[in-house]
Amino acid sequence: MAKTQTNPNSLANLRPFKKGIGGNPSGKSKAQALVEKRCRAAGPEVVAALLELTKHDDPRVRLEACKQVLDRGFGRAKQQSEHHGTVQHQITVNAAHLEAVRNISRQPLPPPAEDATLIEAEPVATPMSTESADASKAAYAERKRAEG
Repeated sequence: MAKTQTNPNSLANLRPFKKGIGGNPSGKSKAQALVEKRCRAAGPEVVAALLELTKHDDPRVRLEACKQVLDRGFGRAKQQSEHHGTVQHQITVNAAHLEAVRNISRQPLPPPAEDATLIEAEPVATPMSTESADASKAAYAERKRAEG
């Protein structure tokens, strides 16, 4: 097996990178950059072909083409998710917050708009935890005491 020889001139031009700076700051290889460049150049032609597919005879092809056009033209639709279970939040309220709520609650409601529709409804009781009920009762008693 033959040994490979290194040309002494090939090492003469090498210099170490500065500290904290690599040799490929964008992180892309030349091949990847070339592929991206070619894809961008073909973009208008590809979009035209995709738009033609929105008129295809097969409804599945039309649907997929329409999805692709909409995703690229308007951005992908946001995904919705469901949550099952409980979420607990701790809310801190100080005296200034309570006073602001009291002041707002004393203000009269504005009159309904002329084109407003009146909806008749009966109040519905909702289940309340014991702690919430006790806190509500205590807050009500405190407000009555403060009002005199």
